[in-house]
Amino acid sequence: MKKYELFQNLKEGQKITIVSSNDFGFIYVIQTVYQSSRPHEHYVNCSESMVGVEILHTPKKKRSLYTTVIDYNVPLLVYDGWLDIKTDCLYKTEEKNGTTITTSKYLSFDKRNFEEIKKHYSSGIIIEDIDC
Repeated sequence: MKKYELFQNLKEGQKITIVSSNDFGFIYVIQTVYQSSRPHEHYVNCSESMVGVEILHTPKKKRSLYTTVIDYNVPLLVYDGWLDIKTDCLYKTEEKNGTTITTSKYLSFDKRNFEEIKKHYSSGIIIEDIDC
């Protein structure tokens, strides 16, 4: 199923939490109110399989509409309602020579990041597209 088809079941004004990754492979979380979505072509003359989704939404504590583009090849989790998702589960802390060092468990663009978030926040998932 295409990314933009996944958003067709959402209703205008529905509160959702979007977990995806940016162009550098790092996780981001958006608590927002969904307005609408439409297909977004990755390239000008791209094939049907390379179409992402452009979401029109109002983020939490904002008044104006924002646009977020999620590409066809980016993992995605969408939760019903506003969840306070902490990404602390993606990091490990070590003590070396009296200094506390925090490092990431996984590299960027690693799908295990999403599996870890899904393990800690398993209830309320309405859209899941991790295997892309």
